[in-house]
Amino acid sequence: MTNREDSLLQCQKLLKYTFKDPQLLKTALTHASCAATHKDSNERLEYLGDSVLGLVIADYLYNDCPECDEGELSAIKGSIVSRQTCNRIGRKLGLERYLSVARGISPLPDSMVANLIEAILGAVYLDAGFDRTKEFAVNLFNEEMESLKVVRDSNNFKAALQNWVQQHMPGVAVVYQTLDEKGPAHRRCFKIGVALEQRTFQAAWGATKKETEQRAAENALSALLGQEPPYPDGDH
Repeated sequence: MTNREDSLLQCQKLLKYTFKDPQLLKTALTHASCAATHKDSNERLEYLGDSVLGLVIADYLYNDCPECDEGELSAIKGSIVSRQTCNRIGRKLGLERYLSVARGISPLPDSMVANLIEAILGAVYLDAGFDRTKEFAVNLFNEEMESLKVVRDSNNFKAALQNWVQQHMPGVAVVYQTLDEKGPAHRRCFKIGVALEQRTFQAAWGATKKETEQRAAENALSALLGQEPPYPDGDH
């Protein structure tokens, strides 16, 4: 067995999927920088996989989230199929070890690892069809979808925001900033906003710091999921 054949077998074990046509996986793992011809690279599979991923996740969410309207479904889908998510899943599995690239490309850019996930999905689709690809994709993205379910279903938005950040921005601290206070001591109102590194989110007003931090967290979560923040930050 050649090193390349052994590598393909190891990759399939990681993916928990065995290809009927291993050549499809070989192509998915071949970057354009070292492909003999354009058709030998994974770029066409990446193009296909991008569309396949969007469809299988949309189909899954449509059936799994009957209470969500089209705006909520689009926001959840957008977060799941993002390049950031694909890169994170690829690196968590260690798939970048199996990608053939030209010498000198190191470390691999995040976009290249994200493209690899899409190329693999395109390869699975050609190898097994829609139903099997949906099962494969749901298993691959299951942790991301479960994380978003926690966000969607939780009334504790501070906990939900912390969970989202741990999944999507590991190592980043969630900082609550008190931006303003108004009113007498017995009827104090607070304006609080959330910051994640250099990014800040729409602040919110509330009657207690505890309540206002929950509102600020919900504003931040909404923005991260592509939705309108529910609480205004104008003068109270």
